[in-house]
Amino acid sequence: MAVIRIPTNRPRQRIDYPDNLYVTLPEKVYASLEYIKEYHAKGNPLLVFVGSVEMSQLYSSLLLREGIAHNVLNANNAAREAQIIAESGQMGAVTVATSMAGRGTDIKLGKGVAELGGLIVIGTERMESQRIDLQIRGRSGRQGDPGMSKFFVSLEDDVIKKFAPSWVHKKYKDYQVQDMTQPEILKGRKYRNLVERAQHASDSAGRSARRQTLEYAESMNIQRDMIYKERNRLIDGSRDLEDVVLDIIERYTEAVAAEHYASRELLFHFIVTNISFHVKEIPDNLDLSNQKQVRNFIQQVVNRELSEKKELLEKHDLYEQFLRLSMLKAIDDNWVEQVDYLQQLSMAIGGQSASQKNPIVEYYQEAYAGFEAMKEQIRADMVRNLLMGLVEVTSKGEIMTHFP
Repeated sequence: MAVIRIPTNRPRQRIDYPDNLYVTLPEKVYASLEYIKEYHAKGNPLLVFVGSVEMSQLYSSLLLREGIAHNVLNANNAAREAQIIAESGQMGAVTVATSMAGRGTDIKLGKGVAELGGLIVIGTERMESQRIDLQIRGRSGRQGDPGMSKFFVSLEDDVIKKFAPSWVHKKYKDYQVQDMTQPEILKGRKYRNLVERAQHASDSAGRSARRQTLEYAESMNIQRDMIYKERNRLIDGSRDLEDVVLDIIERYTEAVAAEHYASRELLFHFIVTNISFHVKEIPDNLDLSNQKQVRNFIQQVVNRELSEKKELLEKHDLYEQFLRLSMLKAIDDNWVEQVDYLQQLSMAIGGQSASQKNPIVEYYQEAYAGFEAMKEQIRADMVRNLLMGLVEVTSKGEIMTHFP
């Protein structure tokens, strides 16, 4: 895809200083606090970006200890976001904000601020995406205004802990802080590109995760389309519902009869749980080893239940509505369960990549097997709703159903 770079409206005057990299978090916090104090004493407005609400609270406490008045913008006071950000360009203003705050709000420099060098943006850590860092820098020096930006980074920051090479962790483990008031800046070629490499690794992991999420979603979309298509066919009347029901019941009866029942008690329990409340006992002359006899007995019970409901509802022209409600109920309940299953599957199967398996292939296989199992369960639940659902016709001629 071709990309056209659009130049700024006015020449940029903002100065973006190199990062200061430290080993420990306390050293970084101390160094950034000294930087804030230095420029606050000169009258520059400062916009301090932090990565979390907890860090915003920490910096707020340190600034209060130093007697520096400031505003804090985090999730706890997001309602005043635009107002706080808009006022952060006034002389002497200090604003502590989380990384995503204030986008879309114009920061206008107060009187005399431009002569001091403009708004100073201080990042207290590098974010996992370089794009966010650029957005942070971009809060200063808008529309040709002067400004400065600088980041303070430590080896304890999240992006480095997650994505930096192993020697970084060894450096941190072996490091001993000599004097917190004299923090040591890490210099040298291997440190200069450390953060950038970690961010590239983070962006790559993010792209991979988003691509995987889309591929997972494709399977759910296919299943959703098939389910909704079937629902619509039931709703729009394009199918003869009674024929559909009889076909489902016939297949269900065959499958139930094919099961092996070790005792009359087991068969009785299955029938009163899934087919009819009205069966009192299994006939003594029923041979459980004879599949045809078992099927015929179950078919008799099914026909009796369905005939009673049909007789009650047909004279009110409600039988087809009952069939439709019973089938839609089964589809909807099972689809809700399937969506939850697919979401859990996508999270659980991510670890397959560590076991030399392609997680997408594994996901598709499991999702397909789950879909086939869901279709079988839908048919079973349709039959259960049709046979064991309690039906009433109100005085207004409306149907009331209570499904098991």
